[in-house]
Amino acid sequence: MYSLMQAIIYTPSEFMEANDASGETANESSDEDYGLGFREEIRSFVLDANLPNIHCNRLLGILRRYTTENFPKDSRTFLETYRDKTHRTILNIQGGQFWYQGIRACVDFELSNIKPPTVDTVHINVSVDGLPLHDKGPAQFWPILIDVFEMPEAPVMTVGVFYGDSKPANIEEYLRPFVDDINEVQENGITIGGKPVQLRLRAIIADSPARAFIKGSKRTDNAFRAGSYGEHHRTRTPLLDIRNIDIIEDIIIADRLHLLDHGVTKRLLTGWCEGGLGAQHRWTPTQKDVISAKLLNIEFPSEMNGRMRSLNSLVEPHAPIRF
Repeated sequence: MYSLMQAIIYTPSEFMEANDASGETANESSDEDYGLGFREEIRSFVLDANLPNIHCNRLLGILRRYTTENFPKDSRTFLETYRDKTHRTILNIQGGQFWYQGIRACVDFELSNIKPPTVDTVHINVSVDGLPLHDKGPAQFWPILIDVFEMPEAPVMTVGVFYGDSKPANIEEYLRPFVDDINEVQENGITIGGKPVQLRLRAIIADSPARAFIKGSKRTDNAFRAGSYGEHHRTRTPLLDIRNIDIIEDIIIADRLHLLDHGVTKRLLTGWCEGGLGAQHRWTPTQKDVISAKLLNIEFPSEMNGRMRSLNSLVEPHAPIRF
């Protein structure tokens, strides 16, 4: 195997000279690496030889064709250098700090000892949302979470986390590592419970504000990509660069709070308070006081921030309301 690798790197004359000059070293290296296993011994050789990426990619292509081992196409994946650039690193980006460990690192840590999936292709759901840390200041997290759709028993995994006093100021800095990461994993596959599988993006799940933030706009996929919506395009989102994604259909809303509570319910309450649903349905001042008092007496569970507000908050155009 060592001679095969040398033949890939060198021309015939260079190969003969290198083989003569390094015969003793090759034997020593083979003895040192003995017991690593085929895949790890290849990896050890590539690192020790400081093999350029272009040659390593060529070697991986040969190994994929002539062995049954599931070697990736890209040398960065094989050598884990792609992950090393971000793994355990906290970066300063606009508006705060960002930690990103990557999809492959999550799966290796959480799913290496789990029962492998019965299918050859798995799909992941991605969730993005803002999370206030407490109610005494603006500090908040914006995590990027994933789960495997075909494996409901598997845990939800944290791919990355942004920390700051508001949402990420630069969507490119926030989402680009994930976009590059998921494209790489979709191309090269992943291993779950010892089984190589293909991975595809199933959906990106976010509430209405987070959905508008990560997309930068709304409407249909083709028109969205063509930039046809004028002022609705707040900024270009890196999500457009994810392979196999419909920017409209695959970023879904599963959000009772904004669809019903802040939508239908708030409209009904406003109608009953101000008479928009007809004079016969308008609440009297006494009725509104009684209802407000009952709302203010509602206590949330300790793990939930915020509190209920009175009906008076309906007339404040930008005030958040909890119903």
